[in-house]
Amino acid sequence: AALSGALAVAGAFFFGAAGVLVPAALGVAAAAWYGRRLSRSITVMAEDAGRMASVDDAHRTKPAGVPELVRLGHAVNRIADRLAAKISAESVERARLGSILDAMSEGVLVVDAGGVVESANPAARAILGAPAAVRPGQLLTSFTGNFVVNQTAVECARTGVPRQMQLDLHEAAAAGRGRR
Repeated sequence: AALSGALAVAGAFFFGAAGVLVPAALGVAAAAWYGRRLSRSITVMAEDAGRMASVDDAHRTKPAGVPELVRLGHAVNRIADRLAAKISAESVERARLGSILDAMSEGVLVVDAGGVVESANPAARAILGAPAAVRPGQLLTSFTGNFVVNQTAVECARTGVPRQMQLDLHEAAAAGRGRR
């Protein structure tokens, strides 16, 4: 009787412990599986977003996984679509303004605060006498030969206040050559 009582206690302890440990182990296994699945979904979402941001602006996420990640994926896609639409609209506007500048008979020369040419329309290039020579990145003085022109352009770029000036480039170039 004592043996059967001891077995009963041992069996109750074993099954009691097993009754706690087996569900706990199953819970840990389920949590690990769910964690890996969630981590994999987040990794895929991060890779998709990185690809969209760096090399493939037409790429979109393929939302999958938990509902929160699906909503996040759709939101990222909407942001990418809106950004693509804005970039497209800006490109169209830039082309339109470029066409207007190219068709103007007045010369337009854009110079930064350091006196470096950012752009020049065809009329400006023709007025300066070197249609192919005026390129972005050149110093203004490299083709005008006139420090006053450069100084005026730098001052306008720095202050944002436009100024007009007339300059005979042939006389300025001759005077510049004489000073060298």
